[in-house]
Amino acid sequence: MQRRGTTLLALVAVVLTLSVLWYLNRPIIVKEATWEDVKAEAQSGGYRLIT
Repeated sequence: MQRRGTTLLALVAVVLTLSVLWYLNRPIIVKEATWEDVKAEAQSGGYRLIT
């Protein structure tokens, strides 16, 4: 029983480590902002654009 518990704990530690590494290094798709996006955001936020 001791051996089974140790093996299970080691397996959980490996899976948790790999999951964290994957989560931190996952690909993130960033949307490129266009000038129209900037103008819409400025208008909705009440900002004045300086150009």
